[in-house]
Amino acid sequence: MTTGRRTMTIAEAARALGISRSHAAECIRRDGHLAGVPAISVGRRRVLSRQAVLDVTAARREPVANSGRRVA
Repeated sequence: MTTGRRTMTIAEAARALGISRSHAAECIRRDGHLAGVPAISVGRRRVLSRQAVLDVTAARREPVANSGRRVA
């Protein structure tokens, strides 16, 4: 995804997040955002900030710090 566009479609965002397009569209309809990234209305279209979606996907890949708890 190395295009010069600053936004991405719902389908592109869903693909990046590993969810279905219909689930992504439903989240946006219901909540106005997808994984904390607000949807932007452009005419009748809804798009999302490419950088914000990529930040969310990068944060999901970062290892979670060890809480120090023992697992049984």
